[in-house]
Amino acid sequence: MVAGLGLAAAVGVAALSAPSHPTPLGGGLANTRHDASPVGGAATGAWPGGAGPVGGAPLAAAGEAVLGATSATSGPAGGPAGAGRSAGINPTDPHRAGTPGAKVPALAFQPDSTPAAAAASLEPGSVAPLTLPAGWTSSVVRFAVGNLQRSYLVVRPAAVPAGSRLPVVVMLHGRNLTPAIIERITNLPPVTGPAVLVYPAGYGRSWDAGGCCGQAYKAGIDDVGFLTQVVHRVVSGVKGADIHQVYVMGFSNGGRMAYRLACADPGTFAGIAAVEAVPIDECRKTDPVPVVVVANRYDPLLTIEENGRPKVIYDSTEPTVESVVDTWQRLDGCSTAVTTTVEGRLVAERAGGCKDAARVAFVEYGDGGHLWHPPAPGTPGASAVVWSLLRSGTLPPPPPTLVPSTTQTSVRTAGRSDGGASATAGHGSARR
Repeated sequence: MVAGLGLAAAVGVAALSAPSHPTPLGGGLANTRHDASPVGGAATGAWPGGAGPVGGAPLAAAGEAVLGATSATSGPAGGPAGAGRSAGINPTDPHRAGTPGAKVPALAFQPDSTPAAAAASLEPGSVAPLTLPAGWTSSVVRFAVGNLQRSYLVVRPAAVPAGSRLPVVVMLHGRNLTPAIIERITNLPPVTGPAVLVYPAGYGRSWDAGGCCGQAYKAGIDDVGFLTQVVHRVVSGVKGADIHQVYVMGFSNGGRMAYRLACADPGTFAGIAAVEAVPIDECRKTDPVPVVVVANRYDPLLTIEENGRPKVIYDSTEPTVESVVDTWQRLDGCSTAVTTTVEGRLVAERAGGCKDAARVAFVEYGDGGHLWHPPAPGTPGASAVVWSLLRSGTLPPPPPTLVPSTTQTSVRTAGRSDGGASATAGHGSARR
């Protein structure tokens, strides 16, 4: 996926809509963690003036953003954060040294612009006003990669009993988002339970996921190398982090990066999940790795159906979501029938019989735009769905509702798009 459409779009492009009336980009915020003070200290539930950065006035274009936010450094991975200091931000790379309080030219409006309030107070890697469950703590780790200063946010239980083996989740933000923003959107601690949650910061708020788009791609940043280093630092430096339980999740541009990691270094990861994302660079050969693909029916940046018209983004032609799923079923050597489950507003296809116990799952929400889908009555949110599929290959129980979920097994062979079972009317079927 080319870009995260800013915080407003990522947490809910307006309210989630019914399939027959898709919500246009530019509405108010949908369900997020309203129990927490919002990232960057803005008011909960709406942007200043009532408009988000998509479809309304471009908040980031109103003037210059003064970037001199307080941040903190840390010692070894997962160690306690050090004293706060004023951090100058270089507009090319927020982690390079710069003059404290340096001004950055106003951003030209883009569909994925980040509001100025978030840009000023939440540069990637800065210590943000996170709201974590009791018993959890956070820290920021910085280290040099060549001539760049890179960083990542770690969220973990404050106390880890001796002998514990905790899963590691590397969560990759979308373009123009930050680690703290994606932490807030995904709200992983209550979903994963005790785990080491890692939120790396992309160069220029982007990832070089190959093929197109963003500052990291234009600069040729080795993000595969950077993220591999992050994983090694975490599993060697954070108490309880289990090298055999390392998962990657990514949203939008971060989802593209997750695909690239699965292709380039599959042996490092126990599974990857890409939300609202398709790769541009084709993965021709890789070792089997569990893959979860999540897409919303009304994402304007994606084409779902395999026989649909592909989107062209920045002169790059994207594959359709279903063709990506088929590719991974082939790469993982899946051979058995696909199980189709309808749960509230989502349809999930799960292919089994893959090599080395790999699994490929495709989840399509029948509503929503370019966003990380929140939970709704009868429909689990993207965080719970992704985590359950990565860990056990099953869907999580739906939130309370009067409408029960149904399960049906298709006669379609994994890797084919014909003969699949159709979903309940009103859903965007994964194979309709």
